[in-house]
Amino acid sequence: MTTYHAEEDGKQIISYEQDVSGALELAKALRNDEEYSKRGIKQELWHVATIPDSILMKVWVEEKCNPYTREGTKRLANIIHSKYPAFKVTTKKHCPKI
Repeated sequence: MTTYHAEEDGKQIISYEQDVSGALELAKALRNDEEYSKRGIKQELWHVATIPDSILMKVWVEEKCNPYTREGTKRLANIIHSKYPAFKVTTKKHCPKI
């Protein structure tokens, strides 16, 4: 992830950029492997999405959702499901327990 800093009208502007094509390809490949989700669920460690850092930052800043807190976990799952489904590695919807 590349971070850019700028100053405009006395305000600091920070932006982020990242090539997410690898994450999208991985998510698609895993999503198409039905056994992958089944194995994870059986092992009680279900991999639901591959989320690049730039998306996490965007969710944190724009949605005011800290994905690293208990409260943010369910919100993050819903945001990924509704706004970033291409990063999901399953076709199912995960609703984490808080």
